[in-house]
Amino acid sequence: MNDTGSLFRQLKDQVIHPRTLLIIIFILISSILILHHEPYEDEAQAWMIARSSPDIPALVGFIGNEGTPALWHLILFGLSHSGLPYLSMAVVHSLIITGALFLFLRYSPFSSLHKVFFSFGYFILYE
Repeated sequence: MNDTGSLFRQLKDQVIHPRTLLIIIFILISSILILHHEPYEDEAQAWMIARSSPDIPALVGFIGNEGTPALWHLILFGLSHSGLPYLSMAVVHSLIITGALFLFLRYSPFSSLHKVFFSFGYFILYE
């Protein structure tokens, strides 16, 4: 005999968490945007610098005047020297921003509505 409390607990365990649903929707939209994204000059330049560098000391020398953190170029160096295509840069960027979005959704003190607006805003989806 099932009591009402255990039935509600079972239903609660089967329903997807709103945060998880937001992240799934974000990943789907990001995937579509990645496939239709045209690279800008600054993105292509970072990839070309990483790809053209024979080793890490040369890479550090090349990025001296770039104005971007060396960590991004080091990530791109690993991707480009692993033989991965240019698209892998966008995939890694999407993984990083998805992780940041998870942290934001999990730990930020904002209301649910603000979290949704931020999650699908310009800077998160486009930049």
